[in-house]
Parts: sequence; C-alpha cells; structure tokens
Amino acid sequence: MLDPQLLEAFAFGFFGYGNPDAPIWFVGLEESGGKTLEDAQRRMLTWARRGKRTFEDVADYHRELNDQTRFDSNPTIQPTWGKLIRLQLAFQGIRNVTVETVRDYQQTILGRENCNELLIELYPLPSPGKNIWRYNEFSPLRWLADRAAYQQYLFEYRTQSISKFIGGHRPAAVVFYCKTEKQSWQTIADTHFEENKELDILVSKKAKTVFVVSKHPVSVGVSNGYFEQIGTYLRSNP
Repeated sequence: MLDPQLLEAFAFGFFGYGNPDAPIWFVGLEESGGKTLEDAQRRMLTWARRGKRTFEDVADYHRELNDQTRFDSNPTIQPTWGKLIRLQLAFQGIRNVTVETVRDYQQTILGRENCNELLIELYPLPSPGKNIWRYNEFSPLRWLADRAAYQQYLFEYRTQSISKFIGGHRPAAVVFYCKTEKQSWQTIADTHFEENKELDILVSKKAKTVFVVSKHPVSVGVSNGYFEQIGTYLRSNP
C-alpha cells in the first residue's frame, strides 16, 4: 500500500514540470502512468527524495525513475508533448519544424528547470487512462475510493493553487489542452472564454495573460498544424 502521508503530500504538493517563470504554460488533466502500485510508489518516493518540489525538472526526475526513453539519444517523441512542442516553437517564431526539431527539443529543453515552458496537471496522480482507476487498490484512503471522490477532494485546492501560481508569475499565455474540462479551466482563469471558430479554440485575456482552451493533442483528427496555428496566434496576440 502507498504511504498515506506521502500520498497526501504528493497530491497537495506536486504540480508538474518546468519553469514557472516561463512565458507559456500548458495545463492538462493528469499525467499518464500509475499502472502498478510499484510505479506509483516509485514516483512518490523519488519526488520526496528530490526535495518535494512543486515543479520538477522532467528529465532529471524521470532519469531517477529509470525512465530515460524520452530524454536519451534519439528519444521516442511523447505524443502529447510532441504537439505542445510544436505550439511552443511556433510561439517562438520558429518555422519549418521537422520531426527531428521536435525530438531534439524534447530531449534537451522541454520541462527543464530553466526552460521556456511550464507543464502543469490539474490532478496529481498519474493514471493509465481517464476511465481507469487503480488507487483504490493502492490505498484505503476514502478520497481514493473512486475517481469522483478523488477529484472532489482535490478540485478546490488544485484549481485555487494553479490560479494563484498564474497570478503570481503572470505568464504571457496559458494553454489548457482539453476542451471537455472547460468548466475547470474557467474556474482557474476566473474569466469568460470566447469562441474562436477559425482556430477551433476558446480564448480569453485577463491582465497580461492570454488564456486558450484547445483540443487535446491526442484527440482523434488533431493535426500538428492545429497546434502550430495556436502558437502563431499567441505570438501575434500578446
């Protein structure tokens, strides 16, 4: 079973990877993983051993997990990251991006301590899929009895925390990449989104931050160009 105190600390203390002072933030629902008790346990113990950081260096953290396939030479491109990288590069004004450009960015820059983006998850516990729930097998804690109890337990704290992070760091852009979670993103941004039909996104601006709600990178039919266009839009609409 997972250590209940460490589990609680992880759920309330870990938010993602990268640099909170970066100009662009990506906010998703949850990280993939947690297929087994051993995997979930290893992630939390590694996080604790590295100092229980709010934001981790994605490569250093995964290397300590002995999961180096996405950061060593010629890494496999993670499907979600690949499209977010294309958005990021378009935001930077970089054109003619190739698969190798994306691969190199993932290997050397993405989610590092001093990188150009922050990767945040609304919910902290990695899961194999939205319709799969294993943590009731890993812990007797009531708030892990099912996904609904888990989300209800953490929603207010996590949304308020992410909102405070945004207010404190004021990134130029925040991209929420999952349209079905529109209400969650509205809670965080505390603003009303308008539809941009041309790009098939929702957009709002508050203070100096542009908020975008996009499709998920691995949704059926979503192209590289879709995310590149969003990056270009954000670059042109600061």
